[in-house]
Amino acid sequence: MDEFDSLVKQSKITLIGKELTDSSLPDIVKVLQKGNVEELNMMMNQITLEDDTTFTNELASNTTLKVLSLLNNQISNVGAKNLSKALTKNTTLECLILRGNRIGDEGAVDIATSFLFNDTLKVVLLGENNITNVGGEKLAETIAHNSSLNQVLVDSNPSMNVDIMQLKINNTLSMPSRKNSKGGSTDVLPKDVVMKQLSSKDDIIATKDTQLHSAQVEIVKLKAQLQSKDNQCNIHIAELNKTQEELITKNANIYKLNATINSLNADLVCKDQLLTCKDTEIDLLKRTIDNPLELLCAYISNKDDEIRELNDKVALFEKEMAVLAANKEASAAAAVAKEEVEEEEMREEAEEIIDERKDDEDKEVIKAALEAATASLDPMMDSLSIDSSIDEPEMEKTTVAKMNGMKSPIGIVKDVHSIVEVEARDEVETN
Repeated sequence: MDEFDSLVKQSKITLIGKELTDSSLPDIVKVLQKGNVEELNMMMNQITLEDDTTFTNELASNTTLKVLSLLNNQISNVGAKNLSKALTKNTTLECLILRGNRIGDEGAVDIATSFLFNDTLKVVLLGENNITNVGGEKLAETIAHNSSLNQVLVDSNPSMNVDIMQLKINNTLSMPSRKNSKGGSTDVLPKDVVMKQLSSKDDIIATKDTQLHSAQVEIVKLKAQLQSKDNQCNIHIAELNKTQEELITKNANIYKLNATINSLNADLVCKDQLLTCKDTEIDLLKRTIDNPLELLCAYISNKDDEIRELNDKVALFEKEMAVLAANKEASAAAAVAKEEVEEEEMREEAEEIIDERKDDEDKEVIKAALEAATASLDPMMDSLSIDSSIDEPEMEKTTVAKMNGMKSPIGIVKDVHSIVEVEARDEVETN
């Protein structure tokens, strides 16, 4: 920013060997617009004036710049043409240095043409370019109709007869007819120059007309092609719509087929599983067929397992039967013991009765009754003996039935006691 401000304040700007290019020119234009620059030296850079026209546009309207040096840059015919357009409108520039560039005859003709419209240039240096005698002739021709130029140098152009061309240009510069009484340029251009310019313009217009006609014909063709393309597009759109409807139908069918395929896939999976099981069984059978001893061993092993299970069940049943037998024996022993106690009690009771009755006959009767009672008890005890071959429930039913059909020993004793009481009572009544 400080450098920009310093350049704006200068009337003479020197930018020698700064490696400036066309991309640097917009900054230079800003300096020209802001400042009051009279001399601008940009020699020994890489400016072409081809890619950017901001500088030439600014030069066309600039009213302060008097000296412009583009010595030893890269200006070619295109750059010279852009520069000549600015020179036709500029009204202040007096010195233009284009020495050491790449300007050829076309660029020289464009610059020479600008001399017909510019009336402020005094010095133009075009040495060390690629200008030939053709460009030199054009420069000398137009200089004759310019009243401001004092010096035009074309030295060191390798393809030009420099001595002759420079002498011709100098002679043209010294012609009295270039000046009028007011020191300005002549108001009317020579007829041959005007006719050449008009002829050139006519040729350009004819070329443009031809190009325009060709373009119009091409446009008609393009319109016809476009209409044809539109018709084809409409046909294609109709076909696409029909195809889309068909695709929708096909998609629906595909959806149904996919559902069927999924169902079939599920069935296939189940069948694959069954096949896997069958394959396993087949492998087992193959192994069995190939090795029957292995199958026999497996069968025996299974039977051994079953036998062990049956033995375990038999052992458990035997334990349960042993427990039941022990319970039965204990119950029978308890019953016998109880009967013995009751028998002993009956005998003691009978003996007491016998002791009370001192009569020997009575004792004999009682003894006979006791013997009969004892005799009746023996079959009952035999019937109560435990048969180990009968199940416990069945045995209990049989024992109850037998006991229900017999009198108990207590009943027999009670009968004997009643008989004795009756006899004793009868005896008392007799006495």
